[in-house]
Amino acid sequence: HEFTSSSTAANPECTLVTKPVAAAGPVFLSVDLAAALCQCPTCKANLATLGLTHIGRDEIIPDEEDEEEEEEEIDEAAAQIKQEEDALKSLDHAQQCDVSLGFAEFSTAVRSHLRSLAERDPGHIVTKEDINGFMESWNSQKKRPLPQ
Repeated sequence: HEFTSSSTAANPECTLVTKPVAAAGPVFLSVDLAAALCQCPTCKANLATLGLTHIGRDEIIPDEEDEEEEEEEIDEAAAQIKQEEDALKSLDHAQQCDVSLGFAEFSTAVRSHLRSLAERDPGHIVTKEDINGFMESWNSQKKRPLPQ
């Protein structure tokens, strides 16, 4: 679909000033942007043509499914954190220190790896292969015999 500004002498109430716009796929609008959209009949019809009738000056309809999904993810993350805390509490002090140091070492290695990727190519998008390569390298380093 394509629509253009209706801002002409025939429609002086239109506030849209733009070049032709082609709908190319999903777009996420901020509340401020939606509130700034022109509300003249022609622009409203253009929005309807694109299936965007729910976007209006005074109405932004939240997607309840997205909100429920987000709440579920938060609940799952909280449950996982609680489970990890319980597991850590079940260890003795020396084991807790080992786990904490291991986590810190892993975290530092991940940051270092991501930083090196960004330095080599600032526009690089981290891929599954990048992560798998890092994990293979990390695991092979961890298989070395530990000092006694």
